[in-house]
Amino acid sequence: MKKTHKIGKNDQCPCGSGKKYKKCCLPLNEQLKSELEELDSDEYIHICAFCGKVILDDHEVFSLNAKLRPGVDLREFAGKIIKLPSLSMEILPAVVPGLDSDAKKAGNDLLFCLCSRDCGEDLRTTLELEKNIFSGFKSSS
Repeated sequence: MKKTHKIGKNDQCPCGSGKKYKKCCLPLNEQLKSELEELDSDEYIHICAFCGKVILDDHEVFSLNAKLRPGVDLREFAGKIIKLPSLSMEILPAVVPGLDSDAKKAGNDLLFCLCSRDCGEDLRTTLELEKNIFSGFKSSS
């Protein structure tokens, strides 16, 4: 397992601002963690993150991958499904990839399960519009 460096409060913030972590991204990280809620993975692994439809076992599953802003650390939720805060959606479930997963090795910090490409595009648009809520998130294709 790859070891990751824990960022100290007095270290330079990994976002590149030049500020100390405690004066830059640490408050965002702590606020985000306080707002996150772990969801029952059995229930939400088959739910489209955008439209909320059940994705049946015999249907194709699509995903939208997201990268977190440097300094946001969700390692404690690795391998779990979490509810992200959203203005426009009641529940926004996201998978936090396991630390040794192929998704994490590919640089993905979050995965959203979707029922279609259209829902993927709609979710990407929604996340872009909520950038101030999701200021720590960048979508990737």
